[in-house]
Amino acid sequence: MEALTSGMPVVAFPQWGDQVTNAKYLVDILKVGVRMCRGEAENRLITRDEIEKCLLEATVGPKAVEMKQNAMKWKEAAEAAVAEGGSSDWNIRYFTDYIVKANESEIARKCNGSNGFPVSVVVKSTEKVAELIDVQLPCMPLLKHDEVPSFLYPTTRCPLLRRTILGQYKNLDKPFCILMETFEELEPDLIKHMSEIFPIKAVGPLFRNPKAPKTTVHGDLMKADDCIEWLDTKPPSSVVYVSFGSVVQLKQEQWNEIAYGLLNSGISFLLVMKLKPAHKDAGHDLLVLPDGFLEKAGDRTKVVQWSPQEKVLAHPSVACFVTHCGWNSSMEALTSGMPVVAFPQWGDQVTNAKYLVGVFKVGVRMCRGEAENRLITRDEIEKCLLEATVGPKAVEMKQNAMKWKEAAEAAVAEGGSSDWNIRYFTDDIVKANESGIARKCIGSNEFPVSVVVRSTEKVAELTGSSPIGMRRFAIDAVNMERV
Repeated sequence: MEALTSGMPVVAFPQWGDQVTNAKYLVDILKVGVRMCRGEAENRLITRDEIEKCLLEATVGPKAVEMKQNAMKWKEAAEAAVAEGGSSDWNIRYFTDYIVKANESEIARKCNGSNGFPVSVVVKSTEKVAELIDVQLPCMPLLKHDEVPSFLYPTTRCPLLRRTILGQYKNLDKPFCILMETFEELEPDLIKHMSEIFPIKAVGPLFRNPKAPKTTVHGDLMKADDCIEWLDTKPPSSVVYVSFGSVVQLKQEQWNEIAYGLLNSGISFLLVMKLKPAHKDAGHDLLVLPDGFLEKAGDRTKVVQWSPQEKVLAHPSVACFVTHCGWNSSMEALTSGMPVVAFPQWGDQVTNAKYLVGVFKVGVRMCRGEAENRLITRDEIEKCLLEATVGPKAVEMKQNAMKWKEAAEAAVAEGGSSDWNIRYFTDDIVKANESGIARKCIGSNEFPVSVVVRSTEKVAELTGSSPIGMRRFAIDAVNMERV
């Protein structure tokens, strides 16, 4: 296919399988090649003289000219097929329309004999087609192809992560309760729909729960640096907070553009930047700030290796949060009343960015993730920062963010939706100890032995048990990310 659509004549040297059939087409039907052998069934040595003869026939003389003309004809036909309005272009459109319609019909059951949707697209190039498909799921906005979690792509650079995450969903019929770090007011239709399929309970935002006692257990990658005193010196809503989490790794060129975009905006900024590897085998080069950057920024900037993010987002001097859109950071921003500038890279970050910008209306989008595969310039960055901090759009985003903050506080307050869901969960734990739920879960008298949620310790605190005590009650709760 690559030879045909590149206008390239071939010398056919098939060996086995469909290669011998393809050679038949290339030589006799498509008229773009000469045959050097007939495959392994021929079972003989192809001599140097035969090889030389074929090479000369394909490159010199009237046969070579004819083959080249035919190959160029197929190249032009291929380009027309994939161009706007071409045959393949239309077929992809029909295919995507079919997927959307299938969500409201019996096609899913006909495809795989169940109530689920077909889970794979099998064509000549599955990977490329899959990455061009927009996805419509119940109670969710239309996800463009680059807004679907990238680890679901067949071509993901993290195949192990893909297998692990998809493997989790095979176990969703086993737990009696699935705890989710979200709250019902944030995603009411989606949570209602999913609760009809799986026993989910929205219990977030856990870090906002007023009943949680103080704890020495934290999920920070490293000890947070002191930056609150510096924030105390800044006027209200005057600082941009920039942090891309613990996993995202940017290229130095992109980091330079971010630095100059911040500098050129004229806004003060708190910048989280890892100055040493999280561990000795991190396997990546550390990023550096451009020469003279700190001198030019002066007191407008504070650079730290790690920050107490919950305190930073709650600080009155912070105007917006430039974030990679991981779900923890997204939830912390939403429930702190903090607008965001979305800079997603991969995984579910691109889906979270879709929600933050397009559904929750609390952010501006700086990029579309690694699928975009381009450098985001300092001018674009500066424009996004100003849009998120100055003018009517900034005011609207702040109002929406404060609305979500109030809703989150109400959810975890006494009698709120998340508060009640935690009560139901703990009641189920007690009942489970005196019932047959354990046997129904795994077919024995023992319970699964782990509680897998965003923060086991926080759930344990809210239920009045230690993590070990939780295991004694033996509840298997699976943390379910948005897909």
